[in-house]
Amino acid sequence: MSTNIKLYIGILGDTASKEVARSKEPVIDNNQIYFPVIKDSKGLVTYTGKKKTYFSVDAFLSIGNIWEANLLNLDIINNQADTHYYYFYSSDGNTEISTTSDGQSVRPIHISQVIEALEEDVKNDDYPWFKWALELLKSMREEYCEHYVMIMS
Repeated sequence: MSTNIKLYIGILGDTASKEVARSKEPVIDNNQIYFPVIKDSKGLVTYTGKKKTYFSVDAFLSIGNIWEANLLNLDIINNQADTHYYYFYSSDGNTEISTTSDGQSVRPIHISQVIEALEEDVKNDDYPWFKWALELLKSMREEYCEHYVMIMS
């Protein structure tokens, strides 16, 4: 079975933020939909107990549908999602994304790990998207900040 792979390349943001508890029911106000913050009896914001880390996306690349690749064998699953999760915003700028299409929470992995996997994939397969992704990641690895990759399906 093929998997449609997307690479989100970026840097980790603030890791100390706490997730604010929000209502499960949306409110529509002035043609804007939002989920209000839950406050306690003293009017203070309530937290869920989860930490969340913002992932600032610098580049996005859709690899397309692939069947077999070292890229698919990387450990991207976040096994601590119940206490700490990673998210970025969708193209609408408002929707937090932290899970794959099948609901698995993912974590960013260092760009070097993805480069190693893609180097093997390029040796074994002539798929052009592997080559393009590899060149992009290599060029970003050389930048001044440490990049990570979130692999989404």
